[in-house]
Amino acid sequence: MILDSISSVYPEIRIPVKAEAETQEHYRVSPFARKIAFTSYSLGSSIDVYTINIDGTSRVALTNLPSREILGDWSPDGTKLTIVSDAAGNGDIYTINADGSGLTRLTFSPLGEAQADWSSDGASIAFERYQDRNGTSDIYTIATDGTGVTTQITTGSKSEVQPGWQRVCPPLPVCG
Repeated sequence: MILDSISSVYPEIRIPVKAEAETQEHYRVSPFARKIAFTSYSLGSSIDVYTINIDGTSRVALTNLPSREILGDWSPDGTKLTIVSDAAGNGDIYTINADGSGLTRLTFSPLGEAQADWSSDGASIAFERYQDRNGTSDIYTIATDGTGVTTQITTGSKSEVQPGWQRVCPPLPVCG
């Protein structure tokens, strides 16, 4: 549960829940540690993405669709997030502004995608794309505005999952 996970790292944060049956998961702290984004599941309700200030105030629903939306990651500048939504029938990658506006679909796969992660320069998003109905997946990248070519990074008969970018720094003190 997000309350327990966040509280272990940030003991001063208490995220108010709407109902006893609500569960929050998949949380990500914004790049400048001002907000927390998370996925909220409520029984008998949709799955949506929310933000809340780091002090536990101003909970805002970024999505409020009848479909399921699951948090991916913050953009490096903290102005956008990636989410995975099944609004079009399966999981596709979307971006959304941090205030909940500007929901933009980036991928159009017949089998779906998951686990979207921004590159440290903010130019690309890496994600899993399912290759078959058995859940086998490979890693792909796409430009953050959805233009250009979706590039397949891995291939094989086994699933490659949970892509993540590693920040590469020149010698200190440039990266700090």
